[in-house]
Amino acid sequence: MDKPQRNHPSTIISQTFKYIKGNFFIFIPMVLNNEILVSIAIGAGICMLMAIYSILVWYNKKFYLKENMLYYQTGIISKKVLTLSKDNISTIDIGQSFLQRIIGIYRLKVDSGSTTLGKAEVDIVLNKERIDYIKSVIETTTDPKIQKANTVQDKERSKEFKCTNRELFILALTKNKLGLIVTLIVSSFTFLDDLLDTLKLDISKYVDKYFNIEDVIKKSMGELIVFSIQLFTVIYILSFIVSVIVTFIRYYNFIIYEQDNKLNIQYGLISLKKYTLPIKNIQAIKLKQTLINQWFKQYKVEVVTAGYGDEEKEEAIFYPLTNKGKLNILIDTLIPNFSFENIELKYPPKNAMKRFFIFPVIFSIVIFLVISFIFHKAVFIFMFMPIIIFSCYVEYRNNTMGYDEKIFYGSFGAFSKTSIIIKMNSVQSITETTNYFQRKKDICNYRIDFYSSKLIDILPIKNMHRYHFKEIEENIEF
Repeated sequence: MDKPQRNHPSTIISQTFKYIKGNFFIFIPMVLNNEILVSIAIGAGICMLMAIYSILVWYNKKFYLKENMLYYQTGIISKKVLTLSKDNISTIDIGQSFLQRIIGIYRLKVDSGSTTLGKAEVDIVLNKERIDYIKSVIETTTDPKIQKANTVQDKERSKEFKCTNRELFILALTKNKLGLIVTLIVSSFTFLDDLLDTLKLDISKYVDKYFNIEDVIKKSMGELIVFSIQLFTVIYILSFIVSVIVTFIRYYNFIIYEQDNKLNIQYGLISLKKYTLPIKNIQAIKLKQTLINQWFKQYKVEVVTAGYGDEEKEEAIFYPLTNKGKLNILIDTLIPNFSFENIELKYPPKNAMKRFFIFPVIFSIVIFLVISFIFHKAVFIFMFMPIIIFSCYVEYRNNTMGYDEKIFYGSFGAFSKTSIIIKMNSVQSITETTNYFQRKKDICNYRIDFYSSKLIDILPIKNMHRYHFKEIEENIEF
């Protein structure tokens, strides 16, 4: 494969549609505000320009293999050549979209750990035979000692862990679905508003006939509560159905195992994801929990590694959802250097508890008083204040940290809790901040900066004893 090659020609079509989709709301008014023939001409012209640009991008993107090295050229006017070998590869990701499955091609993405590009450094689309060949070449080292070690390791493979249907169903059930529904509703209304404005249609009189916001505001407290419960129930049922379908499609046949000091992960029904993560490049582990997950000690697990997760909506899933017992088995089997079972957790002192309540409660009271004054309904305060107070208490309980000479553990958040386990040699800096009132109680806020796909990620811990700073500093390798 010494001769330069190009991506599969189907990338021209997919890239053209991507450009059209990204610029859809820019040129659609130009098309619809003219006569039919003019609109067709404008639309066809824009699509033609985007297709020509996609062809130029495809034609000038070349790659070839030489002496276990991958050379990757991009650029239409200004040429750029990237050279990659096994030693500087962070992540190898092989996947298929639904259309790529039909055609019989695969997409190979390779990252070297650079966090400045915001996308994969190498993006190749070819048939399976060529993709497998490229992957095998760039994973090959010329060091005889490493080659010998790899030959032995090739025969060893860790226990394979597969996500069960029960775990996926619980994930869909406990997922924070309200954000999904709100996004769908807002997107639908935005699109409908643009469409009606373009077509110059007014449906407000039909909406007012069946739903009047003033009538809702005038209802009694009991009626408002019943209406809110009914609305929430409908939204939750709808979101649950959507969540179950999306979850099973996305994480179908999820499998993870370790081989040759790499994590191998694959999943997906419509769009297949298959990626390899060198364990040495994993900087941290993130454990994410909704409120229900916290009650039942369940975790969504992600790994933090340089180079993967820097593209939009891209996340390095370690395991979709697991309980605490299985989590410890997964970590001990696959990445034992992140084991945190023996870490002693530190909590904020009791004299710092009120600091988690003062600002949120006062701010909420002010907001609810303003709302009550406008709508003449004090129900807002009585309905939401208990939730705010409970949220503050949960945040206080979730604010923890622990450490030893190898790893640092920290957690934060209320209804959405995030726990992060960081290798001490991945910590970039630790910052202590205090104000006058905190100094009187000998407490402070900690900020742990660590290496990730975003160059630097942040772990915030609030209102902890100040003496932890020196103990943590002694374990950090700067």
